[in-house]
Amino acid sequence: MPRHLIWVALLLLCGLVLPSQAAEKGRFLGAKETVYPDWFKESFLDLREDIREAADRGRRVVIFFHQDGCPYCNLMVERNLSQKEISDLLQQKMEVIEINMFGDREVTGLNGQTTTEKAFAAAMRVQFTPTLLFSMKEGG
Repeated sequence: MPRHLIWVALLLLCGLVLPSQAAEKGRFLGAKETVYPDWFKESFLDLREDIREAADRGRRVVIFFHQDGCPYCNLMVERNLSQKEISDLLQQKMEVIEINMFGDREVTGLNGQTTTEKAFAAAMRVQFTPTLLFSMKEGG
């Protein structure tokens, strides 16, 4: 086969492959959708109310910041939170609430101000995922 035909075939092949890769731009290497445990709290994202309810039950709140497709969030859920000891401890002592670092759901912060998940994450200076924030006991 003549050398110029090989180059033409390679260029055609690149033309077929590159557009599909362009559609993937912005995705994580190793991206995987995560199914969060059903024991995570179904929250209206009024954090004052969530912390008050948790305190009434002798628990604390954990905010689990994540991103869609984050492979590290997925690993934390599948490898760590799926371990029986960790899962049992969190379910006994914590209320875990997931917040998408780039999400648009409405969140009411401790100051009573309402904002989006992404603005709340930025205000909390969350830069990486997963990030876990734990509420403190009252008075300490």
